[in-house]
Amino acid sequence: MIKRMILLAASCAFQQYGASLLAQSPPGTVLWIHNVGSSVSPAVAPDGTIYLASGTALLAVSNAVTAASNLWSFAAPVTSSPAIGVDGTIYFGGYDGFYAVHPNGTLKWFYGLPGAAGAPAIGFDETIYFQSREYLYALTVAGKLKWKSAMTFPGIYSAPAVGLDGTVYIGSSDEPMLFAFNADGNRRWIREFSSTPIGGSPAINGADSVYVTSSDLYAFSPEGTNLWHTGEFLTASPVIGKDGTLYIRGFGDNRLYRVSASGQALPTGASDGIRGHPALCPAIDAGGTVWYWASNTVWALSADGQVLPWTQVIDDGYWSPNVSPVIGPDGTMYGARGSRLYAIATGTNGPAGSAWPMYRGNYRHTGKIEKPTLKQPKKRADANFEFQLYAQLGQTNVIETTTNLNTWTSLTSVVVTTVPQPVVDLTGSNFPSRLYRTVSP
Repeated sequence: MIKRMILLAASCAFQQYGASLLAQSPPGTVLWIHNVGSSVSPAVAPDGTIYLASGTALLAVSNAVTAASNLWSFAAPVTSSPAIGVDGTIYFGGYDGFYAVHPNGTLKWFYGLPGAAGAPAIGFDETIYFQSREYLYALTVAGKLKWKSAMTFPGIYSAPAVGLDGTVYIGSSDEPMLFAFNADGNRRWIREFSSTPIGGSPAINGADSVYVTSSDLYAFSPEGTNLWHTGEFLTASPVIGKDGTLYIRGFGDNRLYRVSASGQALPTGASDGIRGHPALCPAIDAGGTVWYWASNTVWALSADGQVLPWTQVIDDGYWSPNVSPVIGPDGTMYGARGSRLYAIATGTNGPAGSAWPMYRGNYRHTGKIEKPTLKQPKKRADANFEFQLYAQLGQTNVIETTTNLNTWTSLTSVVVTTVPQPVVDLTGSNFPSRLYRTVSP
């Protein structure tokens, strides 16, 4: 008899803070407005601190329920959205090099080189990836060069994204090309397009698909096979819902579209009707509501694209938001319009538990899937099963098992020492079928 094994990945890899007064406010409520100057998309730490750029400095902003305040300012020519490491270090690119800043606002290290302008990604082993001119760089957490790999020519590239197997994906904003690099810096493959340059940032759906736009939205396998392409989305970046549906901003009237995992594109009820606005990402909360900022409207949409009652118009004199919004660990959504940072309640206690629910994948903007993930097991010669766990290096994960989805029991506790981490169920041969999930304490 062949055993049937299903793996269920569950629970975010990082601590989720409980619901508070913010999460209890009606969805769509503007909690506060804070003047920050011009901005890139903010990143949020697990403790709720918001980090964003004002053009000449990196700002740390606190969320005090009904108001915000500046905690500190670090002077630097910031050019990218920041990313936050496991230890709280804030990483970002600048015109003069790449920065790492402690959570208290002091410099940790600086890697000097011109034009390190791209947003960084952080791998499972905390390797930091970013683009500068024609090179993709990989630095250690101590700021030392691991490797740099040439792409094709000096230019501007999209922000990198890291796959479950460590592959780094990055597209060109000057030429229509998508690159895939192995974790050791060797080029894995390159794909060229006949249309517009690659835009935004790739999105990753587990071990199955990588999504990127070059006029159309393309889906690739990790091996570089084009699975499908659809629509006209120019340089927008998609996000992914719990059921695998993609949400992406269209080009013509800036309408938000739903795209199925097989590539069928359907319009939603959200559109600003004005061409030429930035192609921003929506963000999906824990309840499945899709939040989309377009023109002067904050749209709230159901998973099937219907407009919800808490959609609202923000009449602040600005016609378009600057940056893609982010949903923090307590469910608060942050977005910038003009020189103002807005905090808006979603009515939930966090982002969706999907693979890629917002710009750069998560509220820390690490450019990778944060929740621990299990891959399908293989049967061993002793009739037991072995599978692979993808999770943050050094993190403890509890593997649970069940036969009925009602009662889960702990199988083993695993400290991740390598990615992927092999896990063996030495009791698997005793059951006709079992299901697994991984949780983090």
